Amino acid sequence: MKYLININFLIVFILLFVDNCNVSNHKPSFTEVIPIRKNFISGVNMEAPPNPVDSSCFTNMHRIGAKWVSIIPFAFSRQGETMVRYNEGRQWWGEREEGIVACIKLANAAGLKVMLKPQLWIGGGIYTGHFRCETDSAWKEWEKNYLNFILHNAIIAENNNADILCIGTEMDASVKERPLFWNNLIDSVKKIYKGEITYAANWGCFKEFTSWEKLNFIGIDAYFPLSSSVTPSVDELLIGWKPHYEDIKAFTELKKKPLLFTEYGYRSIDKCAEEPWLSNNTGPVNMQAQQNAYEALYKQFVPESWFAGGFLWKWHVNDLKAGGLTNNNYTPQNKPVESVIKNWYSNDQQL
Repeated sequence: MKYLININFLIVFILLFVDNCNVSNHKPSFTEVIPIRKNFISGVNMEAPPNPVDSSCFTNMHRIGAKWVSIIPFAFSRQGETMVRYNEGRQWWGEREEGIVACIKLANAAGLKVMLKPQLWIGGGIYTGHFRCETDSAWKEWEKNYLNFILHNAIIAENNNADILCIGTEMDASVKERPLFWNNLIDSVKKIYKGEITYAANWGCFKEFTSWEKLNFIGIDAYFPLSSSVTPSVDELLIGWKPHYEDIKAFTELKKKPLLFTEYGYRSIDKCAEEPWLSNNTGPVNMQAQQNAYEALYKQFVPESWFAGGFLWKWHVNDLKAGGLTNNNYTPQNKPVESVIKNWYSNDQQL
């Protein structure tokens, strides 16, 4: 009987071993788009510094486990006008070439990888996605100027070894009405910049961008509406994520590209997940709502092999004065949510 038990145990062990070998050899779908998990993009979007900064501006990001930073030099246009103003003396230091280059070097010295994310700001409080020109000739003039803006930053990115270049942010009307321009813009950028490229689509418009095949990531600014509760639980938020998650997953499989949240984040305010894109509404400070929203996003997406990572919104230059327990805005700085971010950004077992 003793030997019979040992033989049975040996048979079970062999069967389990064979089964495990079969599992380990099983290849997931579209393996070519799976990002290397050790290169998971744990990033922050940093505001452009108004004045020169030192290395502490970037080393402070290690507090939450960040390994990437998005540097955002703005250009400026007016609704319907063709001018794109950038790299002008009156702009903030971090929006001019000297500041952009210095920030990339400081970030690299601090051990951070860089996404350069040149972005357009429309005057008069107009949402960037609503920018449009009235005539074809006006569109072409604006496109020539916008192309120059992006190519200017592509040169900076190439010469200073930026790891990712984002070619636009939430340009909804332009993307929908002028798709050929974006297709040609990508071709022009690739002649200069040899790194990885993405576009930052608004959460409700990412399917309207028609040139994902030419880019390295499907970039989404992930302000999806999830719950109208004052303080939604993590489980409630995961339920809210389900339809968006299924839609995104199907799209990444269709395009065979990994997903990058070029922006994501929640305010520390009541109902922070109802309309996460709203930045000017008022309401009571709610740290728990912000923590739950971050936790739910990480639980939903970080385990997925097709999720490359993302850049939270946003990180302020003056770390000592940013955020805090009375602040109801987006920044996680000096708030309880820092511990949630650090848990996910620093835990290699989860990545």
